[in-house]
Amino acid sequence: MTLLADLRDLRVALATPAGPAQVLDGVSLEIPRGRIVGLVGESGSGKSTLALALLGLLPASLSRLDGSIRLDGEELVGASPERLQALRGTRMAMIFQDPMTALNPLFTVATQLADVLKRREPGLSGAERRARLLGMLDKVGIADPERRLHAYPHELSGGMRQRVMIAMALLCRPDLLIADEPTTALDVTIEAQIAGLIRDLRRDFAGSILFISHSLGLVAELTDEVAVLYAGTLVESGPTAEVFARPRHPYTSALLACEADLDRDVREALSIPGEVPSPLERGTGCVFASRCIRAEHRCREETPLPRPVEAGRIAACHFA
Repeated sequence: MTLLADLRDLRVALATPAGPAQVLDGVSLEIPRGRIVGLVGESGSGKSTLALALLGLLPASLSRLDGSIRLDGEELVGASPERLQALRGTRMAMIFQDPMTALNPLFTVATQLADVLKRREPGLSGAERRARLLGMLDKVGIADPERRLHAYPHELSGGMRQRVMIAMALLCRPDLLIADEPTTALDVTIEAQIAGLIRDLRRDFAGSILFISHSLGLVAELTDEVAVLYAGTLVESGPTAEVFARPRHPYTSALLACEADLDRDVREALSIPGEVPSPLERGTGCVFASRCIRAEHRCREETPLPRPVEAGRIAACHFA
């Protein structure tokens, strides 16, 4: 199994008025070629920061970037802005979680899609470009694509805007497609349609997908491998079916327990007691110790390193 992207000991800190905030702390992640890798964790766990690090789009407040990000063996940490820009929209593309802010409200769908295609395939004629755009809108399930090409983002529903974002990413024909919570702002019906669209991509899309989501159900349905982030730390990874069936880290178990069981009458949403530790204060010991029901004295004194617990699986727990 060949790797498309390989992240090693990635550390990202952002400058704040209160001091540096450690957003990612030694994250290592492999994205095999042709596979869908899920990335899960609570809000603030560092999922979107990891995606932006891959694309070289970290904010101006960045105060530290250490470790390694390799795309097909090419090191991206320390690469020039020009090289990173050349990779975005060609070898890497992203579906953002809020298409209303990602799409430009001043331009039609046709203009924005055409700009992407001009960058990817500048030699196409106007007629060829238009045919490609119509075909892509049809492929992502937009009815009457001829009319939708001339629409502005605010004239489309949330589900249609998300389909336009997916079409834009696919027009890049990237090796790595990053989907950052692409169903977050959608109702359950449209969410199911977008999930089905991503599932269907497997037939035609030869690259790899990093699928970021808060929905463990979608991750279980769509991904081959899964990585679990907590407070900027990778706590568990492995084949999705195995991790969800037999979690080896207490945080993964707690996340799974919070998923509503539709076979039961659930009156109140379950949650994990306590709060995610502040990225401004990195103490010793396990980052999850303050919320873990299994924590012992050792957990508060010694930081567990991610280690193999069985073939293809890693967990950062003293008792994994």
